[in-house]
Amino acid sequence: MPSPNPRTAPVLPERVHPHSRPLPQLMSLLLIAFCVCCGCSTVHLKPRVTNIADYSREKDIKTYVITVDSKMKDEDYKNWTQQHFEENRLCLENPEYEGIPIYEIHYHFVLRRPGYRPRRIAFLIWRNSPDDPSKMNHLFTYIGSSVSMQNWLLR
Repeated sequence: MPSPNPRTAPVLPERVHPHSRPLPQLMSLLLIAFCVCCGCSTVHLKPRVTNIADYSREKDIKTYVITVDSKMKDEDYKNWTQQHFEENRLCLENPEYEGIPIYEIHYHFVLRRPGYRPRRIAFLIWRNSPDDPSKMNHLFTYIGSSVSMQNWLLR
């Protein structure tokens, strides 16, 4: 029998392996899952205040230590403190000493993690406005201290 001419021979379908077709579908599903996981990991949860302690030693200066579970954006410290003293009406009245107005409010933000000493991550001071005694002016914000909180109240 003569050998078939490759140019005129009929083209027979190649045998397709049963698992070769789902591979592109599987790869596309894995790619989509990877993109979703990467997107979810970039969403940050809002830092949560876990404790507010009042360490005031003077009648006209309030000192708060705010414990958070993670760091905040720089502007969020100022926003949180302003919201705190407005909600508690600290610019209008002193809750512990009636008739004595609050001159300054100090906020120390502390980051506590299991197994580590607490770290001060921000410090803010608000001072009573000389023009309007019912307002507090933001004096300054210090962010980024990683100093251990050991004996910090004694300084």
